[in-house]
Amino acid sequence: MKYSKAILPSYLNKKILISFFLILLLLLLFLFGNQYFIVLEQSLNSGLYSSELLPMIILKLVRDLPFIMALSYVIALTYEINLLYKNSEAVIISSSGVSSFKLMNFISPLVFAVFLSSFYLNVYVVPIVKNQIENLKISASSRPDYIFFKEGIFQKFQDDDISFYASEIVTNDIGDQDLKNVFIFFHKDGRLVLSETAKKISNNNKVILKLSYGKIYENLAKNNLNPIITNFQNYDLKLFDSSNTKSNYIDSIESMKFNELLFSDKKNEQVEAVFRISIPFALVLLTFFCILISRTNPRKKRNFSIGYAIVMFLTYYNSILIIKKIQEDIEDLYLTLAFLPHLVFLLFCFLIYKYKFKFS
Repeated sequence: MKYSKAILPSYLNKKILISFFLILLLLLLFLFGNQYFIVLEQSLNSGLYSSELLPMIILKLVRDLPFIMALSYVIALTYEINLLYKNSEAVIISSSGVSSFKLMNFISPLVFAVFLSSFYLNVYVVPIVKNQIENLKISASSRPDYIFFKEGIFQKFQDDDISFYASEIVTNDIGDQDLKNVFIFFHKDGRLVLSETAKKISNNNKVILKLSYGKIYENLAKNNLNPIITNFQNYDLKLFDSSNTKSNYIDSIESMKFNELLFSDKKNEQVEAVFRISIPFALVLLTFFCILISRTNPRKKRNFSIGYAIVMFLTYYNSILIIKKIQEDIEDLYLTLAFLPHLVFLLFCFLIYKYKFKFS
């Protein structure tokens, strides 16, 4: 097969890009299934509506997208270059004077595109997504437990101030409920509400119980033998309104804007700013590493290049996280310590190139 300087870069970029999208799709599908069961299990305790499950799953997928993209890129790059050597195509490329540095230069447009995508996601998109995830969690946790009624059971809410009972309950897909033979007693007010049927309607802001054909007994707490009785055909009882409650949410460092972090004089915020740009820059070093370890002898049947690439990627990524955690916990450490994983990895790549995989 003949390669020209014009055809080879296009050929490599196309092959790597196709593998990248295929691997990314497979990892996203796997992650979606994993997050589906995690969010579904958490929703039982966190109070998420069924209509909020899919948005929460999608938000978590977007939050993890930079990591999945980086892993997909490393696997695709290693696989395609390794495949060239298996087919003896890379041997021809190498013998024609194309070194590992030139090979990296050939795929530089793809590297640059992946770098920009990762940078944009880490710096701008992920903080917004993390903020939305926290808002969803806090919104769910701030909802009172009487949002979720149980059939045929006496329930108490608001520090035992409200007693509730319904003989039959049917719940639809969006969390609304149809109830029959409803009993509601407010202990502090001495107020009893009885209703033949009711419908609980909920959204992100309010929970309303629409009662039909019933009676309201007032002043029962004062041992009044003649309570005030009111008959009604339709009566709306507002159970919860989030607009009347104060949010406990405080913006975390992870959800702050990048320019605020970059020009901040607080150590933890500066550490977060450096961390956001660490992964995009790490991808450039990982590119050269993947090219080096992908060089194999086509006669060998066994090859562990992809395994080495995945292990090194995870080691590199976790070392960045560990350094970030150490810097957050110890105030006296210099901010430049955040660049230590990159320097160590750069030295590691140099040693591999010089002593084992040098072929230019």
